Amino acid sequence: MSCGIRVTNRTFVDKIGIVTYVRQVPIVSIDFSVSSYILVGMLSSKQGRKAAVGERRNPERTRERLLQAAFQEIYKTGFRGTDVDTILRTAGVTKGAMYHYFENKEALGYAVVDEILASIGQEKWSWPLKNAVNPIDTLIGIIRSTSLKPSDVRCGCALNNLSQEMSPLDEGFRKRTAKLFGEWQRAIASCRPDTLVRRFDRLRCRW
Repeated sequence: MSCGIRVTNRTFVDKIGIVTYVRQVPIVSIDFSVSSYILVGMLSSKQGRKAAVGERRNPERTRERLLQAAFQEIYKTGFRGTDVDTILRTAGVTKGAMYHYFENKEALGYAVVDEILASIGQEKWSWPLKNAVNPIDTLIGIIRSTSLKPSDVRCGCALNNLSQEMSPLDEGFRKRTAKLFGEWQRAIASCRPDTLVRRFDRLRCRW
């Protein structure tokens, strides 16, 4: 419950003999009907500050939001077609937060290749084929599981798009995308019959 302090003046008339005195005395009272909006406002401010502190104390989530936003915007419009302000609006973070984690836009783009695109390739291709009992069937399953919805294929292959756009212009992008292409090719090559024979021979030697 909230309360307020109210001060009012009350007039008293004193008569002493033939002389009349008029005086005003301040009366202090506590008013329990005062609105509690002050405390509510204070509480909202405190909650806002706590949320801001919580965001600052969760740097991994902030960095991940930046990476995901950058990946989405680059995939839609290309690396040169998007700008830092668009990425920041999508991520919902400040420019200062971005430069805390990444030196510039190029560094953010490199991280997208190293972490987002590399993770997609590993999860979809490398790991399933590496651990497959029957790699051929696994490869067929991977291809069949690829979505052909217009919304999913409209922008094409994220890795291929970025490689074609930036490899001729930036050595950092060229090396990074070439590395991912090499890993993907090696994963596919592991399904070739001669590769499977060599793999079986190695396993047989261990037995």
